[in-house]
Amino acid sequence: MNYFRVTKYNPHDRNEQGHYLAEDWTSVSDVGGVYNGRKLDLEDYLKVENFYVEAVLRFFKHFEARYVQVVDLENEFLEDSGANKCDLLPIDISFLKNLSWISIDEAGLCARAILRELIWCKLEYKNRAFVHFGYDYYMYFGCAVEIDINLVVPDGLYVEKFRSPYL
Repeated sequence: MNYFRVTKYNPHDRNEQGHYLAEDWTSVSDVGGVYNGRKLDLEDYLKVENFYVEAVLRFFKHFEARYVQVVDLENEFLEDSGANKCDLLPIDISFLKNLSWISIDEAGLCARAILRELIWCKLEYKNRAFVHFGYDYYMYFGCAVEIDINLVVPDGLYVEKFRSPYL
């Protein structure tokens, strides 16, 4: 397997142990806060979120996946109706069920919900590829074949060789 960590964090800002040292936002709940002397507004947040979603979609499309499987879904943040409690960025993800197969477009919505800390799950395509999400805007890709990962990850994100801690 080939493993990658995909993040908005520049690897040059890590110490020898791999800890990220720069001051930066790590969550949708940080919108409105000040990081490195700059206020994080909704537009800036969405720009980065869009990079992540684009990376997920491009990665699965690289493998010609039309559907991916939702694995280990945790949705305790959802209300009974399936609508989320996030007033800032509402999104309907009531279609998500553990072990269900969802379309690539739905995978984009799922990724947004994970990034907005509404749910957590893994997205997997057969035994060929996966995307896992971690805390603080960390994302992990894995695939069974060699890939030039830089072809699927948009500018604005960084790629490092790194095994997912969620395997």
